[in-house]
Amino acid sequence: MRVNAATFEKMRALSESYTVSGIEFRVPSLAHLIALKLHAARNEHRAQKDLTDVRELLRANPGKVAPDELRQLCRQFGTPQLAAQLEDHL
Repeated sequence: MRVNAATFEKMRALSESYTVSGIEFRVPSLAHLIALKLHAARNEHRAQKDLTDVRELLRANPGKVAPDELRQLCRQFGTPQLAAQLEDHL
């Protein structure tokens, strides 16, 4: 997903660095990954795929995103309908 320069810099500042086979790369924080997925899920034809991805991110990282933080991400980047579909994680 493309983001503007200011958003990219915010995301980069909280990203984590990894090295695999001698190649270094950065991964957005879990909250930023979820925000990107929620934003993409606002597009009706992507909603189910992106919500599945959010659920899998949450399952793979138990306790790393508090329910209040997830609610805030849903309010800011998603829709009330998306938040309702993630109710089991709130």
